[in-house]
Amino acid sequence: MRLTPDGLEAARTRLDRYLSTGLAAPVAVAVSGGSDSLALMHLAAAWAERQGRRLLVLSVDHGLNPDGPLWNARVAKAAHRLGADWRGLAWSGPKPVTGLPAAARQARHELLAEAARQAGAYVILMGHTADDVAEADWMRAQGTPLGRLRAWRPSPVWPQGRGLMLLRPLLDIRRQALRDWLGAQGLAWVDDPANVDPRFQRSRARAARPEPGPLADDALPACDLVCEAASGLIRGPLETPWLAQALATASGRSDLPGPPAVARLRARLAGGTPRGVLGGARIDVRADGLVFSREPGRRPPEDLHLVPGQDQVWDGRFAVRATVPGWCIGSAQGRRARLSTDDRRVLAQLPAAARVCHPVLFQHDDASPHLASADVEVACLVPGRLSLATGQVNSEDELAAAPWREPNRHPI
Repeated sequence: MRLTPDGLEAARTRLDRYLSTGLAAPVAVAVSGGSDSLALMHLAAAWAERQGRRLLVLSVDHGLNPDGPLWNARVAKAAHRLGADWRGLAWSGPKPVTGLPAAARQARHELLAEAARQAGAYVILMGHTADDVAEADWMRAQGTPLGRLRAWRPSPVWPQGRGLMLLRPLLDIRRQALRDWLGAQGLAWVDDPANVDPRFQRSRARAARPEPGPLADDALPACDLVCEAASGLIRGPLETPWLAQALATASGRSDLPGPPAVARLRARLAGGTPRGVLGGARIDVRADGLVFSREPGRRPPEDLHLVPGQDQVWDGRFAVRATVPGWCIGSAQGRRARLSTDDRRVLAQLPAAARVCHPVLFQHDDASPHLASADVEVACLVPGRLSLATGQVNSEDELAAAPWREPNRHPI
């Protein structure tokens, strides 16, 4: 089947559904130079021109192929020809001996997220196709713990991807159809040799040529969780379907706990266990439901020395920006007795387990800690992350206007 303009209608519909026509922020698109992302770049460029939006093309050199810089240069040339901005990114440093594809994927998402946020983008377009869905299903059947590809989902990296969503407009389209369309336009793409290297499971999945099944249903259950904006405490009913998401966001960690562990914890809670811990989060069962907080653990979160004017993230839960030197942020553990009476009164309103890991500010001498200072801006990231993780943000317009987002800029 050749990809006709009608064949792109599902992709155009997704762009219109999720993206805004009235934002000054650029739309970012990840382009490797392969056929899928190259076709997406042309589709996105046509959409952006029609809607008056800026397009930012991001390409990553993983440092795994000597032709990587050449591929980036080809993407840059193609992007500029379309009137798009371009930024080349590189994964530098030593590469792991094992687990290379997963490490490369993690590094790619981190680089893309950092670059998109710095440019002020809210959404990154990704070129996954129906074949990628089928290959992921094939790998999952072999025991690989992969999630289902969805058209609209949060960036998978944290905290680099805070406030960012991914959009995959091509999930209904086959890879060969895209190649037929590119060929008809006289457009050439890059074929990465790693895609046919049998050492990698993704390459073996591609060689198996699995047929795509139905896409994951994008309809999500309603969110029944409530997050306290200042502390990051999460509350919800015992039977919440969002248990994994609440655990990950309350803990500040990057990954959701695995389904088997979540199922075991759910069974223990339903059986009358008054509390539980998993993935760096603690759950307390109260008369009115569950309370999720950061697990104190054996050691409190590490102190962070703040660099004036720099956005930093402490413990995966709080973004911080100091305006003057000399400030640090750390946990209240071991410092509560030195807080002011008013600060201790505020802290006492939290559950006992949550007080230990609540952030406090202090100078380098650690003599007089505070819950707040005019010299340091602190923003809790948990409400925003929970909103994205539980499907409460359904478009770029909603993302830009989210109550946890500061006016005219991204979360710090």
